[in-house]
Amino acid sequence: MTGQLPVPNWTQAYIAANDFPIDIVSSDTRGRYAIAARDIHEGDVVLRAQGYAAVCTQVCRKEVCSGCFQAYSLGVLGLKCDACSMTFYCTLECREKSFDLHSRFECMFMSQIAGVAAGKAFDKTMADIDAVLGVQESGAASCRHMQNLERTGVQSLSRWLLGVCVRGLIEEGGLIPTGTLPTYNAVLELVPNEDCLPQDERLKLEGLYIFFSNLSSKPAKKSRKKADPSPTTTLKSLSQFMASTMTPVQVSFSELFTARFPQPIDFIRIICIRQCNVFGLWDAESECLGQSFFPAASYFNHSCDKNLYFDQTIKLVPSSEANKPNSSEQELARGVESVDLNSVKLEDDVEASNTRVFAALQRMPVLVFQAKRDIVKGEALTHCYVDQSLEREERRAALKEEYYFDCDCDRCIRENNQTGDDGSMDGK
Repeated sequence: MTGQLPVPNWTQAYIAANDFPIDIVSSDTRGRYAIAARDIHEGDVVLRAQGYAAVCTQVCRKEVCSGCFQAYSLGVLGLKCDACSMTFYCTLECREKSFDLHSRFECMFMSQIAGVAAGKAFDKTMADIDAVLGVQESGAASCRHMQNLERTGVQSLSRWLLGVCVRGLIEEGGLIPTGTLPTYNAVLELVPNEDCLPQDERLKLEGLYIFFSNLSSKPAKKSRKKADPSPTTTLKSLSQFMASTMTPVQVSFSELFTARFPQPIDFIRIICIRQCNVFGLWDAESECLGQSFFPAASYFNHSCDKNLYFDQTIKLVPSSEANKPNSSEQELARGVESVDLNSVKLEDDVEASNTRVFAALQRMPVLVFQAKRDIVKGEALTHCYVDQSLEREERRAALKEEYYFDCDCDRCIRENNQTGDDGSMDGK
């Protein structure tokens, strides 16, 4: 057989270390996919999938807890980061446990994302990028790929990219013990399906690469103490610097972005991987509040008659008022806010903070897949990528648009055989 894909190293090792009943196999027609390594009984846990770079959308940032991603409110959550106003928390405990991760690795970049120009300024930026793309494509500045993009959608994507970049920095800085959580390489092992990307979508991604590479940042606030000089913006030097000091690094989002994605093709690849492999974080009303990678779960193929299920619903907290701290908690919260990172220099404090950063990452969402029915050894393990309640043609159209394949699962074949030429059920 030819064209088989390499074994996903991290996922295979993770499955073996946890004795999950899964084998990863490969074929020319189906790519890499998971099968049952032994007989599985209904209700058995098949996989506990660790998340990678969970983020809420820009629109939902005030409603979803950025600490646990397991709670949301119908209003604004009562606790937030006052520095960037981009992260909100369901409880003081969540805020405290996320403090080191957010303040050291996220907050400065979140402030820059919040400062993305609005209104006519945003529209002009997109028009300028379209002009550049038009010249690159045909020698005439006449293309309009970027001008239909919404600011909030671009900000949501930038939040997601920041999550990926920050997680990679923390990993490469040595703050994540080997084998405990998914790695950036585990994400890159997923199939991107770049060859399925339409040309107009590719041009739009090239335009977004230009945008993120030139995202302007607000001037940093002056500190009473002289900050350490910025390291050369390479992934290795930046990750080592940020993992070894509590001093805020003076690096822009664009520098972080281009260090992770030095060429447009690197950015296009991760977006294509995202398109086919990312999982949404949903509320009880089926609204997507955020996204995360779960690399080990990406090897479950699709079926409209799935044999696995998982519960990923984010919990609704009673109200925003119920999550506001009482007077004693407010004193504690002020103590957390008053930490001056420029004053923390001791190596043991950095080590303790690094431990808390890793603990915060461990609180990211986890997907637990269970058997919907008895599954025999060798059977493909599947879940449904789209809404199962949709009609056959609606499901197939959604799968073709989002995942680039025509579904030929048993249910689709069965329903097709039961439908007459006029679309009516033939009664067989």
